[in-house]
Amino acid sequence: MEGKQVKPALPSAPPPAPPPAPPPRDPKIPLTFDEMWFNADDDIEDEDVRNRAKELKAHIMKMAVYIRQYLEDILMVAVILQALQHLIVERPLDPFRWLAKFIREEGPLIADEIERCRKIAAARQTAHDKAKSDAEEADRLACVAAEATAKALRDLEDAKLAAAARAAAEEGEKARMLKSQQASKVAAVATDPVETPISKVGKKKELTKPAKPVMKPEWQK
Repeated sequence: MEGKQVKPALPSAPPPAPPPAPPPRDPKIPLTFDEMWFNADDDIEDEDVRNRAKELKAHIMKMAVYIRQYLEDILMVAVILQALQHLIVERPLDPFRWLAKFIREEGPLIADEIERCRKIAAARQTAHDKAKSDAEEADRLACVAAEATAKALRDLEDAKLAAAARAAAEEGEKARMLKSQQASKVAAVATDPVETPISKVGKKKELTKPAKPVMKPEWQK
């Protein structure tokens, strides 16, 4: 059509890249029960149903962690395990009533005994950890003391060497001063006038030598 401008079609944004595929699983490592149970819905064709099933299973697994922790805290698992061991030995005719009665009557006693054993084990572990920590601290203090002793010995040796060096320097200074004094004395003796000794014969001849006549001036004659 004339007079109508046709806008160029803008390129559409590229589709988002799919998330990276998980690394291939090692077939030699067997699946855990939770993994087998969680991955059992992978064959569902409807994606929404499959995702919903996985969300529900993830929620159940999360709640199972809290329930498991609760049962471990109240020692229910340990009590039930011991009750089942007694059930296998007794083989009662009504196992459910027998098991309920055993848990009701013996369960608190078993839980108290387990708790007492746990406290004893914890106290022993605490004592062991403290003894180990004390031994490590003693070793550290021994190393510090050994280093301090070695440093003191090195300082003492350095002090002895410094004192010996100072004494040697003082002795050298004294020797230098004495040598300088001796040199000054030798120089002084060398510069003094030396008197020539006169023998007795020379002195006698000098005494017997006639005196020269004194010449009087003309005006005194």
